[in-house]
Amino acid sequence: MKWVASILGSVVALAVLGGLLWFVLNQVGAKKALARAQIQAGTASVAAGQAQAETAAQRIIVAGEAHDHLDIQVHQSNAQAIASAPGADRPLDPGLVGAVNRGLCRYQAFAADPGCAGLLETHPAELPDAGAGRGPPGPD
Repeated sequence: MKWVASILGSVVALAVLGGLLWFVLNQVGAKKALARAQIQAGTASVAAGQAQAETAAQRIIVAGEAHDHLDIQVHQSNAQAIASAPGADRPLDPGLVGAVNRGLCRYQAFAADPGCAGLLETHPAELPDAGAGRGPPGPD
């Protein structure tokens, strides 16, 4: 009878081990299923984000094209208005053009422009006093 008890003990031990193995494998399968579900959810989230980004990029492109079109229209309209203004066919006074260019070259945004080279003195001139060079004020 001892051998029946040992066989019965072995069968019980195998059943317990089998149950534990089934439990562990079931847990591993559940973890794998959860991991797959998380990967699918992440993939769906990334795809949704990419779709939103593509839509936003398309809106930006369309808005940029509309802005460019408007810019071109305004530029053409301005060019036509200038060309059709009275005196547009007459040349500008060279002294006025030089004064404007020197004035622009005093601004930092234009100072480094190669067209400004030689227009400004190395030391800007100081403005004379209002009465300098006229002598003493006289009766009016």
